[in-house]
Amino acid sequence: MAILYSYKEKGLNQFLTNELLIKIKLEKYGIVYDKTEFYNLDTFVIDTFYKFEFVRYDIKQLDGAIMKNDPHSHDGDEARMVLRGEGRFYFDLEDRQLQLDVVAGDFVVIPANLIHYFKTNGCMTVIRFFSDFE
Repeated sequence: MAILYSYKEKGLNQFLTNELLIKIKLEKYGIVYDKTEFYNLDTFVIDTFYKFEFVRYDIKQLDGAIMKNDPHSHDGDEARMVLRGEGRFYFDLEDRQLQLDVVAGDFVVIPANLIHYFKTNGCMTVIRFFSDFE
């Protein structure tokens, strides 16, 4: 189950567990969230390419190591579909930080130039989509 936390200067401001409310809240910041179930990986990848105009993808496996990358942004949109495991996205916005806990089946599109980073505590497999060739 996805969980969205919203932090302002003085601490936790909002806490959401309803997936529809999470989707609506994230849309305000240009972030796409969806709960996705699929049975054919090839069809999912093709549909995602057309819907979001991505140009490349890969499958990333993290096997047991704690992973955290530094805050960064990209010139193009990117997406993650969690296939196995769980993790946490952080989004740095002008007036708040959002923390989105994700599990298998969660799909997130991060818009270009949004500062973000990701953390996982264990084994995880994701499909990563990109809208640029770098």
